[in-house]
Amino acid sequence: MREHIEALGASDSPEAPLHPRGFEAVRKKGGAVSVSNAFVELLAQAGLRERHTHESRGIGRSAKRLATALSFQSLRQHCFHVLKEAGIPQAAVQELIGHESEQISASGAAAAPPG
Repeated sequence: MREHIEALGASDSPEAPLHPRGFEAVRKKGGAVSVSNAFVELLAQAGLRERHTHESRGIGRSAKRLATALSFQSLRQHCFHVLKEAGIPQAAVQELIGHESEQISASGAAAAPPG
């Protein structure tokens, strides 16, 4: 992953997205689901987890999702906890992680860091 991010190149603009293709996907789709799904596919290609099958498990939409230890969200949570443990101010962590409110960011502080 580090090699991939380093290969993207850097911009002198602090407003430029770190990952332009991911940023564009989020902007077009209005959410991060497409980026998350692409990340799962990359993990599967690397042999780090199974692919999403999108097949019915026969339990309906209201059933609890299966927890997966390695996901885009797990990296986001890990980053949140590393920043907090490093003493980064709450407002900066909220901005970096992309939490929309102080309440969402504060609730992340109570969650256990991923394993």
